[in-house]
Amino acid sequence: MKHIIILFGLGVLTFLTSCENQNRDIADKTEESIDDVKEQASDIKSSFTNEFKELRDNLDDEIEEIKSKMDEASDDTKAEYQKQLDGLENRRDQLSDRWDDFKNNTSNDIEKVKKDLDAWFDEVEKDLSNS
Repeated sequence: MKHIIILFGLGVLTFLTSCENQNRDIADKTEESIDDVKEQASDIKSSFTNEFKELRDNLDDEIEEIKSKMDEASDDTKAEYQKQLDGLENRRDQLSDRWDDFKNNTSNDIEKVKKDLDAWFDEVEKDLSNS
């Protein structure tokens, strides 16, 4: 009987140790998954930060180019350039607003944010190529 109690006690101890190891493994895997998600979000933020800067630079370059063309243009052409300039300056203002929204975004749906920004970047690039 004494041996049965000892064996039972060892069985319970083994079971509890096994459960503790499984819980530790689950906790480790969960932490790794959270780290992976944070790293992915950081990569996406870094990528969009670069895209914002590049787009802003392109807008600024195009605005400066139109301003220099306006200096030498006829009155009719100046009016057309002014329309283009107003549109590009409006896009640059929108870019600032989008940048602020992006930086302050706390949404957990990073894929939706990425999709929305990609579509908007495409729109602006199209506007730039048409100006």
